[in-house]
Amino acid sequence: MSNRVGEKFWLYTEGLDVFDVNDLPSLSMKQLNQLKEMTWLDENYNLIFLGPSGVGKTHLSVALGLEAIYNK
Repeated sequence: MSNRVGEKFWLYTEGLDVFDVNDLPSLSMKQLNQLKEMTWLDENYNLIFLGPSGVGKTHLSVALGLEAIYNK
């Protein structure tokens, strides 16, 4: 899998295990757990994260991407 994910390709390498749901108040723990199940990926859904800058949208996006690569 390491050839599919390079350090140069990702700005962030932290996964979902360090994502603090409290930083993104509009996201509940239940919703985060649903995203971790990857059903959105299996059903070919797009995800769009909206919110002000600095709340963790990019971190969440990259962490979900890494989770999908390593666990799918």
